[in-house]
Amino acid sequence: MGQQDKTRIEQLERRLSREKAARLASEKLLDEYSAKFFSANEKLKQSLLIAQRKQEEIEYLARTGFSISDKQDPDTLITSTLGLTADFCKADMAVCFFTKNGQLTDRCISSASLPLNAEHKDMLQHFVPEDCADILDCWLIENISAQMGRSCWAVCANFTYSEDALGWLVLIIPANYIDEGLLYLLDAYLKYLRTGLAKSLSTQAVDRTASSMQKVQTELSATKQQLVVADRMAALGFLASGVAHEINNPAAFIIANNNSMKNMMPPLFELANNYAIACRNGDQENIVHCENELNAMNEEILLMLEDNEYGLNRIVAISESLRTYSHFGEQLTDTVDLNECISKMLKVAKTSLPDTVSMNFDMAKDLQVIAGNASQLEQVILNLLVNAIDAVNEHGNVDICTRQVENEVVLTIKDSGQGMDDVVKAKLFSPFFTTKDVGKGTGLGLSISQNIIDAHHGQISVESEVGVGTCFTITFPCSGN
Repeated sequence: MGQQDKTRIEQLERRLSREKAARLASEKLLDEYSAKFFSANEKLKQSLLIAQRKQEEIEYLARTGFSISDKQDPDTLITSTLGLTADFCKADMAVCFFTKNGQLTDRCISSASLPLNAEHKDMLQHFVPEDCADILDCWLIENISAQMGRSCWAVCANFTYSEDALGWLVLIIPANYIDEGLLYLLDAYLKYLRTGLAKSLSTQAVDRTASSMQKVQTELSATKQQLVVADRMAALGFLASGVAHEINNPAAFIIANNNSMKNMMPPLFELANNYAIACRNGDQENIVHCENELNAMNEEILLMLEDNEYGLNRIVAISESLRTYSHFGEQLTDTVDLNECISKMLKVAKTSLPDTVSMNFDMAKDLQVIAGNASQLEQVILNLLVNAIDAVNEHGNVDICTRQVENEVVLTIKDSGQGMDDVVKAKLFSPFFTTKDVGKGTGLGLSISQNIIDAHHGQISVESEVGVGTCFTITFPCSGN
């Protein structure tokens, strides 16, 4: 071996030694990083478990507190919170027993994963100290691993259920030990429950006193609601024949068009078949003839479909207006566009408008919204439109106008009918007063309309002259005023 080869070998050995040392250092560094990463990962897992447990605790307390704050009867309150507690503690059994005058009653409330049979009930009743008439300061805890055949604990506490009865909560919790943090949470639950039941007991007397008044108020509200609905239905009844006519017209030509298209189908199929045959045979004359015929039939079918679409849109528009009008609500917190309400009711009212009656509109484009209930305002508008159409007696004009006057929205509905004298005007807004023939009016329309307008903080006035006509003016404050 030459000197050059020895030098080469020494270089390779030094290089190998350096690489080995570097590899060992890398492995050591990797082991250190792996150990740190593993330790950090374990700490992170532990932190996540703790955070998850805290989250569960917060959700449990929040849901329990919400159940307590909600107005529930005592039994519903006990059932809901007992179920939440049983789920949170993962209790095998959770039962509420009741003692009255120091005696255990047969009644109990159960909520847990295992069904409560007679054997379990007898065992759990053993933990209730019947002769105790005081409220316990803490939970009673007993290890029942021997009875259950596995590590289990029974926890018990009580609360005031009524003037002469106590409630006793008994939970069977499978665990090697009872965590002190769990007891703190159970204490919080017990305080929630006692507070909620105390509040319930204190309000029962007030509720009983108020129940009779509420019953009377409910009956009055129901009667008022029935009168309002009756008035709405009376207005729809007045318009019923016109609505039927408006729906029947498009329905008739839709049916006719459908029959025409049905009759066109056999010739269309035959023509398509002939066109296919002509294309296969290269018969140019028949191809041109068939294409012309197909184009003509296509145009005819498209026209019929367009007519059908127009008719269906008319039916939908009428139906939507009726649906909107028939829906009645009591909330007065919506923002309402009065022009939009008028437009909807005009679609309904026009169905019964004779050809000899002219309806004119002057709707302000910059009209501000008002706060209220759209369906109630639509009832007012339709009542006034129906009265105006009826007043002109098939010959005359009905003018609808909206305008913005500072912070108020003003609506006027004017007709060129027979008008009213002062005697009629004085009774105009009285319930059940009507100048219409028997069977044509309930006498409630204007009375209910006035109540609705008052509820919207608005005002209604009327000007009328016999033989000239009548003009109703309604003023509403804009939303926010």
